[in-house]
Amino acid sequence: LIVNSASDQVYQIGSTEYFRIATTGATFAGAISANKRLLVTTDGTYAYGINVSSSDQSHARIRITNTGASGETYSMMVGTHGANNTGFAIRNETDATTPLQFDTSDNATFAGILDVNGTGSNTFAGRIVIDGSNGSNGITLLRPSDSAEMTAISAPDSSTLKIGGGNQSYVKIFAHTTEVLNMNNSGNATFAGNV
Repeated sequence: LIVNSASDQVYQIGSTEYFRIATTGATFAGAISANKRLLVTTDGTYAYGINVSSSDQSHARIRITNTGASGETYSMMVGTHGANNTGFAIRNETDATTPLQFDTSDNATFAGILDVNGTGSNTFAGRIVIDGSNGSNGITLLRPSDSAEMTAISAPDSSTLKIGGGNQSYVKIFAHTTEVLNMNNSGNATFAGNV
């Protein structure tokens, strides 16, 4: 079927328009269903193959659903769920949770436990790298009483590994549930056993 026309080609059912072909592209008025796969190949004109646009985070999403037993639905979304349109997130639509959220400064927040696993039995083959090149970055913990940030481990210079140094009064080392060393901000150290 070859249609050669200078005007738009409009397909209607009754008086309702469902499909329009114009010189700028094709527009569908409703949902598009594909029982097989959807293959998008770009010709280099655009830097993307699929563009999802919306003025609100509740609709700026790509949703993936596993319809099998115990399957769940996840969304990749631009915005912060139920809050604003900034950042990027992976949203568990089934459990109504956000396992991973990026903010506008590229900070990532994980909602659960972050496991970094290697291969084999009890083998960690990977690594976690924290950039401390500016002398202040490191591992920071939140104080449970008021969520104030406490520096736990940092690298203030090229030859120093610093433990503590935030606004905490004590640094304690435990063996299982037993406190074996207590250091306070007066410079005193107390060992629980023999030295």
